Amino acid sequence: MNFETASEAVDEMTRVAQERLADVPGTKEVQQNLLQKAQVFYQGFLEENRGDPAVREEVGRAYRRLGEIHHELAHQFEQAEQVYRNAIAVFEELAGDYPDVVEYREEIVLSQHGLINPLKSLSRQHEAEQICRQALIIAEKLAADSPDVGNYRQDLSQTHFRLGLLLYHANQREEAEQTFRQSEELFEKLAAGFCS
Repeated sequence: MNFETASEAVDEMTRVAQERLADVPGTKEVQQNLLQKAQVFYQGFLEENRGDPAVREEVGRAYRRLGEIHHELAHQFEQAEQVYRNAIAVFEELAGDYPDVVEYREEIVLSQHGLINPLKSLSRQHEAEQICRQALIIAEKLAADSPDVGNYRQDLSQTHFRLGLLLYHANQREEAEQTFRQSEELFEKLAAGFCS
């Protein structure tokens, strides 16, 4: 069975956990089991296909989807944290193995954006801020190295905004305001580029 076929089956399994079981009383354990099995599948497939960057990339994205499901629907914050960290590890390894493929660095940023959410839900604000600052370093480099790629400027704007929210809730209002301004300026430049 190839990864695409197997992944579709696992995606269907996670969709059932996500959509059909989310509001059904007494199915939380079934939902958790389905998500756990999806995680085990992706981990096993990753170990079997370490030499295939396309499979590794898809596994990284799948981990990110599982992180969203664990966090948003199942409210399983520890599990969400773990799979987001798995996604980051996959993309960091890919970025190290293939430094010329800048998209892997963007995937790190997107996975770090996801990780911020369960960390906040677990009241680990300082750690969330550290992750956000790491994402900011990568996003700034991506935007500087590829100024014509709108996605990278959008990622940078969103990272500034996320950091602004974290700083605001940590009562660091002055730095939060400055960070929000940077996000707004980037967004305005991005919007102007689309309109011109």
